[in-house]
Amino acid sequence: CRTIIGRAYYGVFLLTREFLDSLGFETRRVPNPHATFENALRNSGVFTLRRIAMELVELCSYRTKADYEPWNADVETIEKVRAVLDSARKVRT
Repeated sequence: CRTIIGRAYYGVFLLTREFLDSLGFETRRVPNPHATFENALRNSGVFTLRRIAMELVELCSYRTKADYEPWNADVETIEKVRAVLDSARKVRT
């Protein structure tokens, strides 16, 4: 379950990077790219991009719990994995 959550987050993260690249943003050598990408989307003024930023923040939170909180059983449930995958799918569409 933990691996699936991490892969879902990084899938969305990489899609975000690719999108920002296509707009001409420098994405390869920025400090803290996770926060930088989220801020770029959140401050875009475009509703859909702001919604994606919120999904990215939520996915990052789940990924952090999955990677750094081994005592957190919440990220080991199939329900949480389904919620994370649903969140990632929203971004792709």
